[in-house]
Amino acid sequence: MYQHLSRNEVIQQGYIYNRELAIRVSPAADKDFPEKFKELMKEQLTLGNLYVTEIVPLEILKKRYYATTGDEDKFYQNLFVLGFFIVNIFLGVIATFWLRTESRKAEMGLRMALGSTKSALKGSMLTEGLLLLSIVWLPAVLVCINLGYTGVIGSLLDLQFTVFDTFVSLLNTTGMMILMIVTGISYPA
Repeated sequence: MYQHLSRNEVIQQGYIYNRELAIRVSPAADKDFPEKFKELMKEQLTLGNLYVTEIVPLEILKKRYYATTGDEDKFYQNLFVLGFFIVNIFLGVIATFWLRTESRKAEMGLRMALGSTKSALKGSMLTEGLLLLSIVWLPAVLVCINLGYTGVIGSLLDLQFTVFDTFVSLLNTTGMMILMIVTGISYPA
């Protein structure tokens, strides 16, 4: 798409240098695309005061960007730290509920002697674990929302606090916590 800017728009935005135009092509058409495009569009690309200086694949632009900003290294560092924390939290929560279940084996044995089935016993232990999660869930969510709203999380991680991202993170975190609790209770029970 080509859009002519009026004089007022040019004055508002200042003189525009190095405008980029992204063209997405299918993988089949990508072979020798820059050369073919220049040849086919030779006359159209030299109209007026606009001209094409270069056609660069997105992969090269991405490498140039990461080389100048170093954001790729920061991304992988953040990903590694995130993975490390998830594994530690995963193991910590599983171990807590595992220990809690193991320490109550005498109680479970007594319940089975009084007629409780294995599935009913496991169900009551899972229900109890999920009830514990539901008790702490709302206060934890309120604390996290306050940390995000006041900018504490954003200043630490260079993130913007948005409602959608908060909602998605909340769903993911709750799902992982449920998985950890179910795993920590199911296996030993």
